[in-house]
Amino acid sequence: MKSNVKSAYLIPGSPLPLLRSDAVGLRPIVEGLDRARKSLEAAAPDTVIVYSTGWIAVVDQMWLTRPHMTGRFVDGTWHEFGHIDWEIDVAVPIAERAIASTEAFGIKSRGCDYDGFPIDAGTIVFSKSMNATASIPLVVTSNNLYHDWEITRKIGQVAVETAAAQGKTVSIVGIGGLSGSIFRDGVDFDNDRIYSPEDDAANGKLIELVTSGDVERLEAYVPEYSKVARADMGMKHLGFLLGALGGTYSSAECLGYGPLCGSGGAVVEFTP
Repeated sequence: MKSNVKSAYLIPGSPLPLLRSDAVGLRPIVEGLDRARKSLEAAAPDTVIVYSTGWIAVVDQMWLTRPHMTGRFVDGTWHEFGHIDWEIDVAVPIAERAIASTEAFGIKSRGCDYDGFPIDAGTIVFSKSMNATASIPLVVTSNNLYHDWEITRKIGQVAVETAAAQGKTVSIVGIGGLSGSIFRDGVDFDNDRIYSPEDDAANGKLIELVTSGDVERLEAYVPEYSKVARADMGMKHLGFLLGALGGTYSSAECLGYGPLCGSGGAVVEFTP
């Protein structure tokens, strides 16, 4: 059966590329997001399925079910750099079907239809940088802290299957960082860098495995990488994306890699 997945992307969730797009040190991620935007526009899916490590849930698997949402985001850490106005449209029928579908493998889901709900930074970064006019409706689901790699992978798979059952093509976006150590005393963003050579090397190995397309070796390396590099949420955003892709893809290209106040970020495009 022909896949309904048209493209997929891994992007960082930090708002710095939007708030300090002028900074030389952040340019690789800024330019990578712009290349991903153009790729998504060319793919022209009916819906984008979004998983962000920044939307933390502890009870149930949460899904946005409010048709249209707008807001003004001010980051708790980087508030001095201003705000981000955002808007998103939600593909509610797909989200509601997904909510019903996760019970089949023991995961309780519920919708979130609440005016003023605090959308996480990563989802806003994606919406503003790659879907700024809200022209493509989204399916947005949460990162439940109690769900491991395999459950997260399964949720990604179910989200795509649900869209396919409704005849919709999709693109997938997994939002989260790479290495997690940051410069806690701040940094000149023009001269930002990865926190340590060890983190930089671990990030490089992960990206090399991602772009090699060797999913078995990639998934085998993730636990070690997560420990060595203090990876964002054990790279569950990558697990979600791999589940959504059915565990395989034909190629992947790193569109941008660089520091975000010392932590690692990458923009990667996957071709199903």
